[in-house]
Amino acid sequence: MPPAPSEPRFKTIYVERLTLAWLYQHAIRFFQSSPKNKIKVYYLDYENLALILAHGLACIYPIVFEEFRFQAADIRGKDGVSIRLRVLYEELPLMASLIFRDIPAQLQSDKRLFLYLMKAPLTSYDLYSDGKYYHLRQAIILINFVRWHIDKKGVPLEVPQLYLYQRCFFQQLCEYAQSKGVTLCSMKPYRSWRISWQRTTKIFSKLNGKVMGSLLRHAWWRFFNPKDSRQDNVFASEAKFLVESRLDFNLNNPQLVSDLFFLNAQDGVQGKDVLLVFNGTFNPVSEDKFKAMHQAGIKAVALSPQSSFVSPAQVPVFSCDKSKIAPQKRRHDSDFPGDYAQFIAAYERARSYWEGFFKRYNIKLWTSFYKNEPEHIAMADALSAVEGVSAIYQRSYEPNSSILVASGGDIIFSFSNIEYDFEMQKGSEFRYHVAAGYLGDCRFEHLKPGAKQLRQRLTSAGARHIVAYFDEATIDDGRWFFGHRFVQDNYAFWLEKLLQEPDLGLIFKPKAPNTLRHRLGAVEKLLSRAQQTGRCYLFEEGTPAAASLASDIAVHESIFAGTAGLESALAGSRTILMDLEGWPLSPLYELGDDVVFKDWNSAWQACSEYFKNPLRRPKLGDWSAMIDQLDPFHDGLAAYRMSGYLKELLEGLRRSEAPVEVMDRVAENYARRWGKDKIHRFPRK
Repeated sequence: MPPAPSEPRFKTIYVERLTLAWLYQHAIRFFQSSPKNKIKVYYLDYENLALILAHGLACIYPIVFEEFRFQAADIRGKDGVSIRLRVLYEELPLMASLIFRDIPAQLQSDKRLFLYLMKAPLTSYDLYSDGKYYHLRQAIILINFVRWHIDKKGVPLEVPQLYLYQRCFFQQLCEYAQSKGVTLCSMKPYRSWRISWQRTTKIFSKLNGKVMGSLLRHAWWRFFNPKDSRQDNVFASEAKFLVESRLDFNLNNPQLVSDLFFLNAQDGVQGKDVLLVFNGTFNPVSEDKFKAMHQAGIKAVALSPQSSFVSPAQVPVFSCDKSKIAPQKRRHDSDFPGDYAQFIAAYERARSYWEGFFKRYNIKLWTSFYKNEPEHIAMADALSAVEGVSAIYQRSYEPNSSILVASGGDIIFSFSNIEYDFEMQKGSEFRYHVAAGYLGDCRFEHLKPGAKQLRQRLTSAGARHIVAYFDEATIDDGRWFFGHRFVQDNYAFWLEKLLQEPDLGLIFKPKAPNTLRHRLGAVEKLLSRAQQTGRCYLFEEGTPAAASLASDIAVHESIFAGTAGLESALAGSRTILMDLEGWPLSPLYELGDDVVFKDWNSAWQACSEYFKNPLRRPKLGDWSAMIDQLDPFHDGLAAYRMSGYLKELLEGLRRSEAPVEVMDRVAENYARRWGKDKIHRFPRK
């Protein structure tokens, strides 16, 4: 509604970062403004000196400076839908279509490179540093938040201006912003010592005695072992199966999440088939890991010295020797616009690096779940060049399609057939889609004894009704994702209920247990009091099923990331989902009002009714209406199916059969055993 004539008229400006340079550039504009046409400037971030100067200008000129404050979890459109999630699933594809429209025609025939060029500009993101000023996704989120803010505040009908740091594809970004009723203005690309400082502190924060020892050990090894005399003990004439180490090792803990969950299945992949690759300091090779791998026959390679704490004679460090990499058919970067050229160059570098790796270690098969980053597409392309096969497997439930999780491998292992349609909508490139079931169901039987003991422990302390609670991670800056206030409010609700209800037991399964107490803030005192009752248990490690199998009802606080809820339901537990952010577009809403709740009070009321008399809420947490769609098997054999499929592929490739022929034959065998409807071939392959 437009303001009354007597009210001052504001010209609204949004600035991604308030700087001295920006204030200097707009000084004349501020001077020319009149009291009847005030300028209002909303800033997200700021330089300290710029903020001081801005307050001084506000005392002289008819201009108002105000911080643009918001929490992403609270921002919803008029229809009640989370704007952050709408950006991920609806707005990013719109931006991708603008990028697609302008991709040179000669690049569109290379399907993997084309997918990379669609995906890479949108997936790169940095929530934790000033690196966010470089990324396209941050700009798209901000444009939509500005649109929401304008609608909420009832700002006059003039189109607001948003000043953003210049990024790649800025021309397409301006076109996108215009469609949202926002005029985009560019600031010079972000340049600051802060980026270098943040990167440097991040590097030094990872340095410790073990890392320094690893770096020195590697330097010593290289000095006393000339290049010509070094021998990688992992090299063998027999083709290997590459697995990336991204999760906790847990080789001998089948009840926990592991990169090698499919290992040693009957007639499946064995340890001697595997080459495990380590990268970074998050999960390096330790002495204990090396011993466990050696006993299982697994070989390993590190991609950097700090990725291994053992001798390079045991776990070699791969270094890319470009002189031994066969030259590629170079795409002439200068022939394409600069925005595309930089991504093409990144793709070629990654492809060459991994082709050198695959040749050196005789890799013919590779699998990974990590498809969020676009590098896996270049890896798949490199593996095809050496007559190998790439496979991407689903680890998380993905109820809505998004370009962010599009895949570029030869084979995709998914939970069910409905994922095939999602893969097509995402723009994924593959030859076969394989429905294998929920790939974590092999853990369920191993978890039952521990769950029984945990339940006895809580009931002996007086708990008659037990609730398992799964949360999502939070970050310090709640403007772009769930902030700590979100987890504090949710935990406070359940902890207060436990202290009020003497027969209630709680099991918490945090997504990030190592940082939970810090993120809880003052609520941590409530958690300590609850644990003192003996009726509250906090998992430091474990899976959602480990908690739900010990409970009467499981609660997952996020419907848009429903993996924990799905695992709980497949384990046989009553499970309810919370939609606290606002995502009614989730297919999981089909489960009905007895499964999906929008606020804690209604969820607690339903749980209370069930505890008093289960017959009053017989459908509470019941997923039977959809469970067969989400996993057509739910038999605990998903890992077995995937392992057998991969083993058959590897054996064919070891016989030097053509990859296409191997993939076709294995797909036919799988269809005969598990059903023709469980295999889909990509229409264009």
